[in-house]
Amino acid sequence: MPECVGALRALAAVVERVLGVDLSGLGDQELLGWVADVERLRRRVETIDHVVVAEVDRRDLPGRWVITSTHRLLGPVWGVTAGVAKTRVTHARALSPRITLTGGVLARVVRGVAVARGAGAVGGEHVRVILATLHALPTALPPEQVQAAERVLVDAARALDPHALSSVGR
Repeated sequence: MPECVGALRALAAVVERVLGVDLSGLGDQELLGWVADVERLRRRVETIDHVVVAEVDRRDLPGRWVITSTHRLLGPVWGVTAGVAKTRVTHARALSPRITLTGGVLARVVRGVAVARGAGAVGGEHVRVILATLHALPTALPPEQVQAAERVLVDAARALDPHALSSVGR
């Protein structure tokens, strides 16, 4: 059995175990801490998209299946709308290492966001707000200033919901 299949089966087994736990023995603070931990893990699981999109792109599955884009290929597989699929693919590409035509690996464009997302500290909506904010910055800004803006936004995203975060980016 390929490692990826075994890993997915193990994850499914853990999810089943978690779904069957009795939370009644936890105090209020313990329960809220448990819920926060579950949210961090849920966000981490979402980043599996990054390896999926990278592999689909590496294989050029859309081209081989005569489909116009990765999000149009994966949307039906994921069971989501084209818009949701496009967002997931866009985020995966923005937060993953970039691969050159010759197979070389370039650094992530938004490393701080990628690290926070991978740790489950920020969710997809946080990423959307951060990427939109960074994209709206003047293109003439030096890279150091863009990186500083990214750090400010990621730090704020750890403490704020996406709506509140959008006000930080203004």
